[in-house]
Amino acid sequence: MNVFITGGTGGIGAALARYYLKYGHRVGVCGGDHDDFIRAFPDQPELVEFYSLDVTSRESCIQVIGEFAQGSLDILIAAAGVNDGSPVQGRPLDFDRSNLILDVNLRGALNSVEGALPMMQAQGFGSIAILSSAAGLNGFGQTPAYCASKAAVNMLCESLSLRYADQNISVSAIMPGYIDTPLARATHPDLEKMPFLMDSERAARKIARAIKRRKMRYVFPWQIRMVSRALQVMPRPFFRSQFKWSEK
Repeated sequence: MNVFITGGTGGIGAALARYYLKYGHRVGVCGGDHDDFIRAFPDQPELVEFYSLDVTSRESCIQVIGEFAQGSLDILIAAAGVNDGSPVQGRPLDFDRSNLILDVNLRGALNSVEGALPMMQAQGFGSIAILSSAAGLNGFGQTPAYCASKAAVNMLCESLSLRYADQNISVSAIMPGYIDTPLARATHPDLEKMPFLMDSERAARKIARAIKRRKMRYVFPWQIRMVSRALQVMPRPFFRSQFKWSEK
């Protein structure tokens, strides 16, 4: 299979690339920094096709994904994403960072889909997965832009899944809980204390299985799925009383 992964030079994206490499698939990844790529694949850089790509550039996404696929693409995984980049406790909302989060997480995902979809339509099959988050199922005061971007990704995936189901193209929203990645550690220095923490290699195996099964929504681990569902049905006044935010 031909598998292209945006954000594939670190965290879950890199773990997914290693998973597909293990089973002999052709894998392309993109990221902004070649040094990150070398660090992610120190023993097998020649086996992975690296592209420098800013996913917020629509034209670049179309060009790079097309260059890798050469007309045939089995799986696109849009794993490129950013969060607040540092602990948010006790500081005001950073609107510059919030705009970046929305651009990368939402617009970047849409641009990636645009790069892959025409080829999948032409060949009559394909799987698209966008890395969302369980944080997109409820709004939390710590990370408004991140929650909003992932909620929008969830709706985008559901809509695309319905739109292209009759063309044998699956679209999956992947919604993990706390995964041990550099991105997560940037905002949670005490990540080990977070509930139901999972390493990225195990997360990659679960995600690959969900893509193979063409799941439209996949929230994991199961404990996070249950907690998220409970929070969704919680009366919003009570939810707000439990999760209200203060910058003091």
